[in-house]
Amino acid sequence: MSMLSSDRNAGIAYDYAGAIHIHSTLSDGSGTVPQIVEHAQEAGLDFLILTDHEHLQARELGFEGWHDELLLLVGEEVTPRFHNHYLAFDIERPVRGRGNWNRPQQLIDAVAEQGGLGFIAHPIGEGYPTRAMACPWLDWTVSGFTGIEIWSYMHDWARNLRWSNVAAALARPDSIVRGPHREALRRWDAIGKCRRVVGLGTLDIHAKRIPGLVYPTVLPYRFAFGTVRTHILLESPLSRSDWQRAARQVYDALRNGRCFFAHDGFGDSTGFHFVAQRQNAVVGWMGEELPFSPDLTLIASAPESAHLCLLRDGVVVAEGDGKRLRFRVDRPGVYRVEVRKKFRPWIFSNPIYIRDGEAEALSA
Repeated sequence: MSMLSSDRNAGIAYDYAGAIHIHSTLSDGSGTVPQIVEHAQEAGLDFLILTDHEHLQARELGFEGWHDELLLLVGEEVTPRFHNHYLAFDIERPVRGRGNWNRPQQLIDAVAEQGGLGFIAHPIGEGYPTRAMACPWLDWTVSGFTGIEIWSYMHDWARNLRWSNVAAALARPDSIVRGPHREALRRWDAIGKCRRVVGLGTLDIHAKRIPGLVYPTVLPYRFAFGTVRTHILLESPLSRSDWQRAARQVYDALRNGRCFFAHDGFGDSTGFHFVAQRQNAVVGWMGEELPFSPDLTLIASAPESAHLCLLRDGVVVAEGDGKRLRFRVDRPGVYRVEVRKKFRPWIFSNPIYIRDGEAEALSA
């Protein structure tokens, strides 16, 4: 956790880094929940969202809550057999996906009826060595989902896996990752023109064991927890006295897009921020909607020198090397930031939505 100075409200934003979309032995992962917690603690994570398939057993077994400095939350990966997988958080009852792959709107509605958050998982099926690895989202006529899994480390890795590079890929997984799929980014930008849609960085880690190979585990938990993380920004610290209140803080930040995601193995992204200012006062954070006015300035700041790009509706409108990028808003659009470090994908902000006409600024 890190504190960031701000001109807004309480005056401090707290940055917490978490790993999302993790599988344990309660479904098809290789690690028990206590083992996963230990690896997450060693990696210095602040929170972790477990997403075993089709159930919430980790909660029923009493694992949800604080484990020293780590907050463990229990969600679900709703898993129709072949397609249309869906991440469900903040739900009381599991949503059954088996047999419902051709009715994804029903899955979205079932999560929403519980007041939960729902994210389309590994949305793009292009580029995989085999179709069995993809399980893409097929129906883009659906509505009501909170957001999209934009950068999944495992799926980034799997898309670039070939027989010619398998040894290097197992020994040095980062050597073949390329960042979010461009089609996932394109859909995110397109949907954002109509409504807010939150982007997540996730892992989808199972840490499968392969008997007989020199590298017996594919993407071990300990390694994966140092790669793609979602950082939430809060205006007060996570509650240490009440884990359910802390869970609400995490889920509210995710629901409102007050977050960014980054590969922290390429550099600690803690401290990144992207805000809208008017007359040197912060008037909007990531995830918020603002009405267009010619006196708005967007400011992105990275913790280390890197290449920063500001995109409007998916098109680069400003870029530069350094730690800071400023842009005077000249028209409405969906504005987000991508940061690359030594040509590697590093940080991806959630958008600030500048709308034509009246818009209400929303805060987490």
